[in-house]
Amino acid sequence: MPHVRLPLLPESARNADPNVPLAPFRDEMEAAGSVVIGFGAESIVEVLPSDHTKVAAHSFRDNPDKRLTYYNHKILHTLFPNHFPVIHAAFEGDHNGMGGGTIRERIYPQEPTSQDRVRGLLGRITLRQDKRSFQYVVSELNSIGIACIVDPSSWNFMRGRDGYEKYLDTAPSIDYEFAEREEELYAYAKKRRYSDEDRRAIATSMTRLKVLREQKS
Repeated sequence: MPHVRLPLLPESARNADPNVPLAPFRDEMEAAGSVVIGFGAESIVEVLPSDHTKVAAHSFRDNPDKRLTYYNHKILHTLFPNHFPVIHAAFEGDHNGMGGGTIRERIYPQEPTSQDRVRGLLGRITLRQDKRSFQYVVSELNSIGIACIVDPSSWNFMRGRDGYEKYLDTAPSIDYEFAEREEELYAYAKKRRYSDEDRRAIATSMTRLKVLREQKS
């Protein structure tokens, strides 16, 4: 797995009090030249200076093993590449309060239609049962016994230029469910005619997740 250290944040942000809003750190980053395109209670997302097609998502409130994040997300991206953006790399946290993060594909929003503007649907999860809807992902995973529980906040979703609803937050950590439904997962990939390369990627990520969980137990 690509795994790097990218201490891109200002020193004040690395020692952030968990009770302090992140907006001042965003302002400080922007004043220093960063292009911040998103922030919330737990993270700040900035455009990667060296490649504007990627973003760096910095975590503040926790420091989980980013390898678990990477391999969980890789499986979901392989299964549903139009709904889960690519995570290119994960970077470790430090000892100054920074919880690490990920380097991700940058998603550009679809231009809103007049109907979208009126109904306020752009960027929101919809209930249409078609492959462009994120509900399709939920339904497909449910069909093999895996619950896909995500933060339903509207800012975690965006309709991309390809018309598909993207989940912008870190993919849910469901490796336990992957392990319990491993055979069903492989059968699903075969039934849906995923390529041999995709099935190998899923199997490799599954193996990595098992090893990481065993190391932690």
